Amino acid sequence: MNFRRKPVKNTADLPLVIVTWIDSILEGNDEVDLKDDTSHFGKLMEREDIGFLVRMDKKEVVLAVSRCHADNTVSYSNTIPRGWVKK
Repeated sequence: MNFRRKPVKNTADLPLVIVTWIDSILEGNDEVDLKDDTSHFGKLMEREDIGFLVRMDKKEVVLAVSRCHADNTVSYSNTIPRGWVKK
């Protein structure tokens, strides 16, 4: 996503997009002694989220999970920091 998107005022104009991004993996039972090799500790994973593109700027990409044309609203946001986005 190498472009900036201006805000949309009508839900019918929101494009449905797939955003590929990098997220951390939380492993609650993963423990390592700092005296040992820590190269295997901490991981990242590639994710894909789908949603209606509400806003995209230098800072973040904001998706809505649902939209309602009747009252021109969106709900259930997913905000992804722009630096985490791959495409």
